[in-house]
Amino acid sequence: MRYGTRRFSRSSAPGETPPERGRESGQALVELALVTPILVLLVLAIFQFAFVLETQIGLTNAVREAARRVVTSPNATVAWTKDQLLGSGGDLGLLAENISAYDPLRVAAPGPQVRICSFTVDSVTNYRVDISVTYNHPIFFPIPGASSLASLTAATQMRIEHPADLNLGEVSGACSVAWP
Repeated sequence: MRYGTRRFSRSSAPGETPPERGRESGQALVELALVTPILVLLVLAIFQFAFVLETQIGLTNAVREAARRVVTSPNATVAWTKDQLLGSGGDLGLLAENISAYDPLRVAAPGPQVRICSFTVDSVTNYRVDISVTYNHPIFFPIPGASSLASLTAATQMRIEHPADLNLGEVSGACSVAWP
């Protein structure tokens, strides 16, 4: 047998034509046409999920970092905490630093929720900061019948380590179990 020659499973007699392959290639084309839209949708869904997950992780990181700054910083206030999240002056803010393609207009109204509350353990009054932010992430590959925004929320609670430096006028009252 020489290289470059085709062999068929059925031997053809002299003067006979080899079996046709046109039907098999047509079948493969139909299968490809049926499977391609499903694969494209699957790949687009993976990309969309990755973008939303990245934003959720950045939002969670920003809220936790804001809470860490409050509990370790003397004289932290609610307004100062909101400035840490949203940015003020030349500072970008934690949300802009942690969320790719951050748009301040996508922070859901009324903006970051910051609350300092008190709770008692063994007759000792302790203080906690509760922070919650909702961000409306755009959906790049729209789903028919669904909203074009994914509403992402991150919330955290941390005990304040320096209650002596706390401005008691910032305390909103007793902490609730379920917040926000």
